Amino acid sequence: VLEHYDEADCKSSDFRTLRRNLMTILVSMAADSESAILLIFHGNGILLNILKRFLTDESDSIIRKKAACALRLLAHDSSTPLLIHDADLMHALSDAALLDNSQEVRQEASDAFARCAALVQAEQQPHYEAVLDALVLLATSAFNPLNRGRQTVSADVLAQTLREQSSHSCNRRLIANRPILLDTVAEIALRGVPGFATQEACCTLMHLSMEEENCDILVNHPTVLDALVSNAASYSPSHQDNDLTDGEPIGRTKLHSLRALLNLARSPYRGVLARHPFLLQTLIRITATLPSDTLMRTELKKFVLHLAEEL
Repeated sequence: VLEHYDEADCKSSDFRTLRRNLMTILVSMAADSESAILLIFHGNGILLNILKRFLTDESDSIIRKKAACALRLLAHDSSTPLLIHDADLMHALSDAALLDNSQEVRQEASDAFARCAALVQAEQQPHYEAVLDALVLLATSAFNPLNRGRQTVSADVLAQTLREQSSHSCNRRLIANRPILLDTVAEIALRGVPGFATQEACCTLMHLSMEEENCDILVNHPTVLDALVSNAASYSPSHQDNDLTDGEPIGRTKLHSLRALLNLARSPYRGVLARHPFLLQTLIRITATLPSDTLMRTELKKFVLHLAEEL
């Protein structure tokens, strides 16, 4: 029914209602991880082709929204690798996220694209550069003050996607070399976005700082250090966790920030770090509050001494 119809059918309100109801059923089936694989492989991918066509050519915004929602739900851990191999699908999702005239469709499509993109690794996908380019456009759209009425992707979704991307070491250099993506991560981390977005952004900066080649970019970025120092400044160690792995979002945010700063401390740019107006005093205050037997205290004391030598 979804595949075979003519122009007369399209104009029929009864047929449109039927297709909406069928799409609702398809969305419900896509939510189940076991059904997702069956739907993706059904008829040699016929359902995926239908969803792509609905997303790009369907005039009914409700059906376009349901198509994007189904694709978002199909992106389970086990099935996403099958989706991201389809370059046309990724392009359809990114185009819908950026260009659709319905806010609800753009939101669903951007979430679906981000969910798929989170698991794309550069060494695995020949079209990874295109995925990063689409993420740049989504980030630009989301944080453009002139585009608030057409915001496509939430800070939470974007931050989670970039955190997932940066968790793969093969992706980190490529991400750090995309100024818009780095600006976006720093902006989310600096402005204290509600929810888990700030935590995810600080985790991304920590991941990026693990690559020595990225240290130059991070240290000399206009807001990365401000974001890390700001989030580390209010760090309070958990009285229950000597390893400082506080399970609360705010605790993890501060820990990620400190780890990123420690990673940057190994770089030849300690002079830049030492000249930051608040970093040294922040590290001294945090070090003084930590239990004497923690590894973090030892690492921070060394960091403080190295910075002091640069003054």
